[in-house]
Amino acid sequence: MTSRLFRLLGPIICCLVLILSAVKLTAADNRGLIFLVEDDSGRKMYLTGSFHVATPDFYPLSPAIVSAFAEADNLIVEMDVTALTPQESLNIFSEGFNPKTITLSSQLTPETLRVLSEVELPESLFVFLETLRPWMAAITIEALSLTKLGFLDTYGLDTYFIKAAKTRALPISELESPQEQVKLFTDMSDLEQDLYLRSTLLELKEPIHPIEKYKAFWQAGDHESFYASMKDAEFKNPELAVVFDRIIYQRNKSLTDRLLPFFHRPGRVYFSLVGAAHLVGPLGIPTLFREAGFKVTQL
Repeated sequence: MTSRLFRLLGPIICCLVLILSAVKLTAADNRGLIFLVEDDSGRKMYLTGSFHVATPDFYPLSPAIVSAFAEADNLIVEMDVTALTPQESLNIFSEGFNPKTITLSSQLTPETLRVLSEVELPESLFVFLETLRPWMAAITIEALSLTKLGFLDTYGLDTYFIKAAKTRALPISELESPQEQVKLFTDMSDLEQDLYLRSTLLELKEPIHPIEKYKAFWQAGDHESFYASMKDAEFKNPELAVVFDRIIYQRNKSLTDRLLPFFHRPGRVYFSLVGAAHLVGPLGIPTLFREAGFKVTQL
């Protein structure tokens, strides 16, 4: 499932330097975002920031990530997308279609309609988008734009580690169900859906797509610049704060609450994988673990 956020002049310059200087990345360059969480009794969990879609140069992964996964005897993911049946996928997709009498355009504010009209998209895509609810239109546009940039789920960290876990016969635990993830969008108000689509369209107008910046920050292990770029997006478009809150910040709390019980199972080492945006900033999962009394160390 794709859905992201992004921006900032300083990080843009930093990103350009990183991209232009790193013609070929090594494992040392791909530091990634990974944290070790430990309780007072020594039980531990590795928190790794995932890109659900990625490019080949995310690999090789850093020695810290590789050794953490080698030590783990359980994998935790937001959702095991490889376990979805074709019917489940169809059911999810069908949630995003409008009733036949309603079009996408009829649900949008004048400002979002204006931004949509300024984005260069194939005419056939515009026809298809009219059949979708705004949140599904946003996901569709984002998926197509990321695919064009070479970001594919086949290279995503979720896919990589789920396959690796199955090869090692590791148990895989899910933090959310497909229905819960879809509900994040179906429960959006009309205004929230409009704003979510607008934010996605504004990303297409950026000189560098935001995901390229976040990729550079992830590869550098720079969680501070990652978060600064997220906050800059909110600063430039304060009306989008409600979207960030629903998709990122509210989920940080619920994901942390679902990770905590794993520490009650002795003798286990967990490797957990959640979207990288959930691991940064004062409301990020590592901070919530610190506030709950755990020792958290970036690796």
